[in-house]
Amino acid sequence: MARATENIKFAKELSAPAVRAQLDVLLLFARSLGGQVIALAEATEAEGGLTWSEGVDILAERIAQQIGKLSRADQARLIWQQFMNDLSVDSLGPRAKDTLERVEGQLEESLELLQGAPTYALNYLMLGNILALDSVARMWNIGDSLRETIGRPLLVRFDPKGEDQHAAAWRDAEHIVWSFQLRKHALWGALVLNRILEHEYFCHVMPVNRSLSTDVREGFLDRVLQLEHAGMPQAGAPTSASIEEGRWSFMLQKFRGELMRHFAEQEGERRWRLRNLAEGMWLKRRDFCRVLTFEILRIEDGNQTAKFVDLVLNDLSLYAEQNRLEEVFARWKELSIRSGDKLLNNIGI
Repeated sequence: MARATENIKFAKELSAPAVRAQLDVLLLFARSLGGQVIALAEATEAEGGLTWSEGVDILAERIAQQIGKLSRADQARLIWQQFMNDLSVDSLGPRAKDTLERVEGQLEESLELLQGAPTYALNYLMLGNILALDSVARMWNIGDSLRETIGRPLLVRFDPKGEDQHAAAWRDAEHIVWSFQLRKHALWGALVLNRILEHEYFCHVMPVNRSLSTDVREGFLDRVLQLEHAGMPQAGAPTSASIEEGRWSFMLQKFRGELMRHFAEQEGERRWRLRNLAEGMWLKRRDFCRVLTFEILRIEDGNQTAKFVDLVLNDLSLYAEQNRLEEVFARWKELSIRSGDKLLNNIGI
């Protein structure tokens, strides 16, 4: 495996030993818990009592409260002990207890490895970035040349109060910025690191048009990305794969919910409508939705073109909002005949 520092850059504030130790602690907790979180979900759902998400929430809260006080990575054990006391382990079933013991064992093993390899914890960031790029490339049939073009190293910043975006990227930037924040959403975000970075690649790095609105990126494109993960609904009982995907999706939404509460934000109506438009089209005509998405990603740069995309998607969302999806497709075909714009002519319905 390549060294962790090969695709990670650090802002100067990360050079402080205590801050690096705190970052290591968060990443080691995410690594240790992430490998067992599905097993923990299965155990708590089978045995009743405390739910797995409530347990992770308790740990996230404890990390947020204590991590900023740590000066060494091995002090992660103190947070784990406090978490186990908060959890009232005696009230858990045997499967849940066994799973938490495995999490603790993984944490101990990671702390030992960290002593001999100071960059060990950073491999989690490196792997998350690789997995995110691989997933987007596989999902959208991106060749090696384009993959090389859109791949970005991470720039890690220290933002203890959570004043900036948790992650940020844009087409012209050399890096994807990822912020180490001492807030409750930090653990949830670290657990779904690759999903967060997928979003940055797909919604912010890949679109050619740098002027696409935030609502198009965070509403339409992001919803298409999440639906591609979920796959088409299947008749009959849910499969183990679909259940697992549902849990990872829940974790991503949990992270986003905590982040929105932190910033006291609410999703606007237009973004919500574009999400509904994407979902309606994807479920009814996935082929159409994918072609439309490709065209939005590669439409030429410029403010006027971006405004055109906004207007057309807004027009289509009005039909989708009224469950008139067939009229969405008819309206798009009408626009493609009347307009000379590249976006519409390339749809070819």
